[in-house]
Amino acid sequence: KSTSTLRSVNLPIDSGPIINRLPTITEDKCGISDSIRSRIVGGSDAPRGAYPWLAALGYKTPTLRFLCGGSLITQKHVLSAAHCILDNLIKVRLGAHDINSTTEGSIDVGIEKTFVHKDYDSKFIMNDISMLRLDRIIKITNSIKPICIPLTDSLITRNYTGSRAWVAGWGSTSFRGPGSRILQEVQLPVIAKSTCEFNYRLYFPNQVFNNKILCAGYPGGGKDSCQGDSGGGLVLPLTTPDGTETYYILIGVVSFGRKT
Repeated sequence: KSTSTLRSVNLPIDSGPIINRLPTITEDKCGISDSIRSRIVGGSDAPRGAYPWLAALGYKTPTLRFLCGGSLITQKHVLSAAHCILDNLIKVRLGAHDINSTTEGSIDVGIEKTFVHKDYDSKFIMNDISMLRLDRIIKITNSIKPICIPLTDSLITRNYTGSRAWVAGWGSTSFRGPGSRILQEVQLPVIAKSTCEFNYRLYFPNQVFNNKILCAGYPGGGKDSCQGDSGGGLVLPLTTPDGTETYYILIGVVSFGRKT
């Protein structure tokens, strides 16, 4: 699975409410999960509260269907994939575990405006990244809170090859299969671009494999994100400088992959 990297995100860093700035772990406790895990899983139900930044994008089809994911990055902004921005996108659901339930603390929020990367190219699958501005400021709770974005030079320029990151979503548990009601999670290794290009060149001949692309997954398949997970975040657990807490940073946005 390929993701778009996050170097294009540029909100000002300030203080006060997390609206027109990106949150930090020291000031805002972003990226804190209620469930810290170290074991490798694939296609498993995610623990409740494990991904409080995860957003589900709802489309009128004519019934409401949640077909893409996203990541809450401020109290008013969600990061997703450019190919998820469609005319029938009408709302964002936050704080969900069972995507069909509206009684477990989840909220539906309208969309004020969408922003697609100005250089998005659907043919070459380049700059597949977008941002949604919500129509109101979201209250931070245990089940709804933003993810951390890499802000330091060391995190922005870091080579994540070999790191084990996580993807979650309500997408299909098999290729073109039905979506899952319960949030699913999978842990995936970040693979080298040369390996990624070797594995994907035949299937995506127009794809440019540069530093805007990050690949994660297993060459043999079996564990992966799938349809409906597009736009969701690839997140990596880190430890705070004082070593007392684990938090997550967003290192990619789910973009495309192939059937395995």
